[in-house]
Amino acid sequence: EFDAVYIETIGIMRTMFRVCRLVHSDLSEYNLLYHEGKVYVIDVAQAVEHDHPNSLPFLKRDCHNINEFFAKNGIDTLTDKQLFDYITKIDIKKNDLDEYISKSREENEKMIKTNPKYKEQENGLFCKFVIPRTLMEEEYDKIVGNSDIELAMTNLCGIVKQKELEAMADDED
Repeated sequence: EFDAVYIETIGIMRTMFRVCRLVHSDLSEYNLLYHEGKVYVIDVAQAVEHDHPNSLPFLKRDCHNINEFFAKNGIDTLTDKQLFDYITKIDIKKNDLDEYISKSREENEKMIKTNPKYKEQENGLFCKFVIPRTLMEEEYDKIVGNSDIELAMTNLCGIVKQKELEAMADDED
């Protein structure tokens, strides 16, 4: 069933991002192979690491391309933002994919009843939305407030607070 291929593709995208720390950056139907009931992603030579400055905009595009392809083929896709959130959010577990898709589809169905162009509008808005964060900044947010971890990360990795960066920039002027 084609819906199962969509779900498997979503799972692969999350594994690439959360486990491999990669964004394909050119994912579309042309870079998916289906053989003996299994999806294979090809042409990963141009993939970028999760902390690449353009990794999140590339991931947004990958989400849009995948959703667009499967929607053209009759699959009830998530919105681009819902797909992006599933791939990137830490608090969503990989095992919860079926439940996440069901809840997202129910939510979308309710919204479509009041606004038939809901998905198109949501995808258009998400496409224009600039994501000003990198995964490293997301991780940094988790350690702020825990002074022991914050000090260790600063010493080991050179992570400094935004105010310190601004002060350094002011000193250079």
